[in-house]
Amino acid sequence: SRQPWRVSVYSGKMLPYFIEACAIAKGSLEAVKKDPVFATKMWVNSPFMITRENVEVAMEARRRLGVPLQPGTMPVAGAATPITVAGQLAQTTAESLALCAITLAVDDRLFGVSTGALVMDMRAACHRMWGPDVSLHRTAVMQMNAYLFGGRVTLASYLVSAQVVSPQALYEKALGIALGVASGERSIGIGCLACSDVGGLVQLMLDYEMGLFFKHLFRDVKVDDERIGESTILDTAPRGAYYLDTEHTAQFFRDEMWFSEFMDYRNPLGWMQNPSDAIVRARDKAREMTRTARNQCPLSEAQKAEIWKLLAAADRDAGATHRRS
Repeated sequence: SRQPWRVSVYSGKMLPYFIEACAIAKGSLEAVKKDPVFATKMWVNSPFMITRENVEVAMEARRRLGVPLQPGTMPVAGAATPITVAGQLAQTTAESLALCAITLAVDDRLFGVSTGALVMDMRAACHRMWGPDVSLHRTAVMQMNAYLFGGRVTLASYLVSAQVVSPQALYEKALGIALGVASGERSIGIGCLACSDVGGLVQLMLDYEMGLFFKHLFRDVKVDDERIGESTILDTAPRGAYYLDTEHTAQFFRDEMWFSEFMDYRNPLGWMQNPSDAIVRARDKAREMTRTARNQCPLSEAQKAEIWKLLAAADRDAGATHRRS
């Protein structure tokens, strides 16, 4: 990436350290204010509960950075809301309208209806961010938000809940992207596992290729005399299936074909001679990238030294220890 990416601040005491670290990386406080790379939301614990710590994070960020008050909710159906889609929607809508009253009073702006619904998985004894039930809950609140405040509704796509790169991770990601794209989304998140709590280079390789799949699928198909290739058809068709030998194929195959770097499309005998799979190939590519990729947003040695000092100060303030690797 050419820039640091987004993380969340959950402690009011730590917010100044986030701001200072970002200022070191970006070069100035003004650059941080223009584009902070950390979220400072006032998280609401459904139903209708807000801790002082969350209020302090959001309001201090508003004071220091000039960002508006940003509420956030992730209601868990079956634990923090009714288990039914209808019940969750009713409570979440009421909660969101109450938050709209707060944001109107503070910043003269509307919050909208929260679209972060989850479900309580009784089997895993934990909240879950993936599955058709989650998608239905989220689509319902998206529809309510569009009904009350306008906007476009898409089918809520899935996060990857698998903890490591695995068939489950690919299954979840492929289904999520496909459903999102089918309902109108044209962007995807890549490289995340465990519902975005874990980043993985191997998953990033595979997700990026999935993105290329859909980019190719939705490309413009050009139709002109050159691409139709009438003369090639008239010359080749009477002789049989020899289009592989033609200049027409050589000219256009790179544009027309999709070439996967990780999928294996060999026949069974070819695969048996050299077995492999997509995850293995993606892992090899990730290792190669780790060795050869250029850091596109590097820090100078002086910046690194400043950040290490800042981390040590933050650890002392938090009563923690930080081991430098």
